[in-house]
Amino acid sequence: MSFGLKAFRRFEETLETLERGAAYGGMYTSTGTNLLASYRMNSKITGQGELSYTHDDYGRAGRVVAEGREDDRWRGAFSINYQIQKWLRCGLSYSYTDNDSNFDDLDYRENRGMLFIRLAL
Repeated sequence: MSFGLKAFRRFEETLETLERGAAYGGMYTSTGTNLLASYRMNSKITGQGELSYTHDDYGRAGRVVAEGREDDRWRGAFSINYQIQKWLRCGLSYSYTDNDSNFDDLDYRENRGMLFIRLAL
């Protein structure tokens, strides 16, 4: 079993800045942490779990609408992978995200499941 822990603080551009130019938005500060655990059950089956927290502070993002906006985002995910052949893998994954914003229209919860097949030639 292996574990990983990552912490970060970075400055990002809002999507409106990227799409419409600096007059429509600005930078925001994203601070967070991520914990990852991986477990090899046998030579063919592996599992992974992840838990992360991110705080986005928009401060004065260039628009009156975005001033003071703060988002707190929690994410949990797990996946299981089965190695069929050296070059062929399939798996199942699920993730849950909860974005809590002080702007009500930006609150959301997301459940995402995926069944996948990977080929590596």
